[in-house]
Amino acid sequence: MKTKTYFLLVIFCLGAAGCISGSPPATYYHLSPAETLSSSAQPEKADAALSLGVGPVSFPEVLNRPQVVTRSSLNRYRIDDFQRWGGSLKEEFCRTLSQNLAVLLKTERIAVFPWEKHFQPSHRMVIEVLRFDGRLGESARLEARWTITDGTGRQVLRVGMSAIEAPLDADSYEALVKGLNQVLEQFSAQIAKEVQHLEQLRPLVEGSSS
Repeated sequence: MKTKTYFLLVIFCLGAAGCISGSPPATYYHLSPAETLSSSAQPEKADAALSLGVGPVSFPEVLNRPQVVTRSSLNRYRIDDFQRWGGSLKEEFCRTLSQNLAVLLKTERIAVFPWEKHFQPSHRMVIEVLRFDGRLGESARLEARWTITDGTGRQVLRVGMSAIEAPLDADSYEALVKGLNQVLEQFSAQIAKEVQHLEQLRPLVEGSSS
């Protein structure tokens, strides 16, 4: 009886090992800053007084996880354990956004929250991401509420809502991540224009308050 039990245990372990070894390897993705950004969105020259603090940025719990999340319908998510982000999605989002803004605004004075005490931004922006996902073979979508304040964070200068969608060129996770990069690039351009407009208004505001 003991021999039979031992034999069955060995068979079970070998079978389990076979299942594990037969699992497909995980694929890892990351967001990347845009290689080319529209020159029309960039200022002619850098503003030495401009500095921007990005964050805090909040994400829905369902999205801020290791797996790449897609939608199979409006109210249904799909989570694939073998399609993963190479790091934290929120950190990837913030890093890529800040790099895009650095190019668009022609300044290196951009920091992601929490920043060092010595960094004193002229503007801050808070972002609440509502959607940053898509449907395979269809489109990628970004929806976010955002607020731009002065450097202290006390005075609200601009509040907005962005909803951006980009079609996918293939039915694959790689195409989805490419689409997410595209909608984030467009979002970066929107924010850059808002910050540029506020910078143009700042001398008028400061002059009228003095």
